[in-house]
Amino acid sequence: MSSSADDAPRRDFRQRRFARFTIPGAAVSYKGTGFWQRRKDLALEEKSPVVDIGKGGMSFLTDRPPRTRRIILLFNYSDTEDALLLEGRVVYYAPRSSRIGLRYRVGVEFVPFSEKPGDNSLKALEVLDNLEKTYCPQETE
Repeated sequence: MSSSADDAPRRDFRQRRFARFTIPGAAVSYKGTGFWQRRKDLALEEKSPVVDIGKGGMSFLTDRPPRTRRIILLFNYSDTEDALLLEGRVVYYAPRSSRIGLRYRVGVEFVPFSEKPGDNSLKALEVLDNLEKTYCPQETE
């Protein structure tokens, strides 16, 4: 995968279906998908800071971009709540200035939320919905 537009069209962030918001201190661990992946394996992976998240996807910073297009994410957003297991597709990764710290910003689009195998759980969607209500700034009229 390269930082150029792969086989997925690049979307303008203004065309997102869902709002993005930031959660202070949120981090994510990730790995390529595979039936051998387990939650505890992800918990041992390096944690990357989350730039923003929404019900449609997230972006995070890392020194090593994912090698596969489809990835499993373990999203840690609170010290008191369990981490959220999500699956998504890498839509882009872009290099950043090496003076800033972590070298890449990675954008992920979540696979659908449903009860079907291979999709994200409806419980995960409920958690994201509650986080959006808590952290997303409300638009003023």
